[in-house]
Amino acid sequence: MVQTGTGATAKIGIGLTAPAAALDIKGGEYVRGAFTLPATATATAAKGGNSQPDVMIASVFNGTTSTAVNQKFQLQAEPAGNDTATASGTLNLLYGSGTAAPAETGLKINALGQITFVTGQTFPGAGAITGGTAAMDGCVSGGGRLGTDAGPEGGARLIAPGASGTKAGGTGGGRSVNI
Repeated sequence: MVQTGTGATAKIGIGLTAPAAALDIKGGEYVRGAFTLPATATATAAKGGNSQPDVMIASVFNGTTSTAVNQKFQLQAEPAGNDTATASGTLNLLYGSGTAAPAETGLKINALGQITFVTGQTFPGAGAITGGTAAMDGCVSGGGRLGTDAGPEGGARLIAPGASGTKAGGTGGGRSVNI
């Protein structure tokens, strides 16, 4: 274990000699309790606060420029419907390549577990689900239907078999996915 700097610039390294962050660990970790990423700000009527992000970075080699380029994927909880009676949150996927800051991809999961896909998303053997139409060949076993009722996130929803026209969380045992 090593420490570099002092006070606000102090960095602790475990398993390495030149830490790059306040705590830099080389090797596996066990977290024997909740690993919490708190909000970046306390919500007000004007604005909610995102969670701290969970960032994962892959490195790819660009043969044209002969350089390694980081690919950043970021998950973060974000407020939805701030300052309304139905205030909630979503878990969002962001992406950035190289030095670009991660930006929203359009993929998110709301508090009911409903998934909002990016426009033009395709499914294996199915094609795209766009504009309230679907080509679902084999994608939903036992059949399904496309619903367009406005859930917490609005927009079209794919209603899975057994839904009987109910919204997620209602009776009928079905599940829905925002599209």
